[in-house]
Amino acid sequence: MSLALVACVKTKRSEPAPAEQLYTSPWFKKARQYAIQESETWRILSAKHGLLHPETKIPPYETTLYDFSADQRWEWTSSVLKSLHPLLRIHDEVLILAGKRYREYIIDPLRENGVTVRIPMEGLGLGEQLRYLNEQLDG
Repeated sequence: MSLALVACVKTKRSEPAPAEQLYTSPWFKKARQYAIQESETWRILSAKHGLLHPETKIPPYETTLYDFSADQRWEWTSSVLKSLHPLLRIHDEVLILAGKRYREYIIDPLRENGVTVRIPMEGLGLGEQLRYLNEQLDG
């Protein structure tokens, strides 16, 4: 099985919506499309809510992992890993479309459990990520 993880973004609707529609930035929309194209299923990494199913309705919020201490990020990661556990098996693949803070503590535990982790945009700036996503979606 393949699962894509897409990070939340700052740009959101002003009213509650399903998570997949709450985030409105061009990056998120393209990352969502790419996740759907490349994986059997996908989830959203939300700084406030942890792991979100795309159809879960939530209100807008202003929380980012970039404001979290290392201890808070460990706590958040623990919650995300607990939510991922029933979704993944050995030899599954996780595609991560998220910045360093959102993925830093997730990668090693997944790999230690026999899950393949792919981070296709690692090291790319925002403009380069958008270009990468455009190329993948147009191809």
